[in-house]
Amino acid sequence: MKTVQNFSMPRGDDFQVSLDIDPDVSSLVGSQVTWRVYAQDTGVAIGAPVLTKNLDQGLEITDPTYQLILITLQGADTAGLAPGNYYHEATVYDIDGKRTSVSAGILTLLADVNPAAKDW
Repeated sequence: MKTVQNFSMPRGDDFQVSLDIDPDVSSLVGSQVTWRVYAQDTGVAIGAPVLTKNLDQGLEITDPTYQLILITLQGADTAGLAPGNYYHEATVYDIDGKRTSVSAGILTLLADVNPAAKDW
């Protein structure tokens, strides 16, 4: 059973999101975790991922006991994506190689607020 988590963020911003992991996964110790973002149609992933974060490459397990992961996005990760809704999903590969989709939802990328006016 996946934990459904929807969130919004401005396109092109640095951003962090914390996700809760499905309680059916007994432990994150020794596991690999991957988070992917896809184009979507009515909440269903379409095609290859448009963005991927792996353990120690923009994704970290912040609390293995309470099963929390933190995804860190840099502005360049989303700057080239069109504003709109995307499907996202986190997958855990445990130490035995078992694959479990543990979190999913809709990521809404908001349009930049007049990026040309940013003068810093």
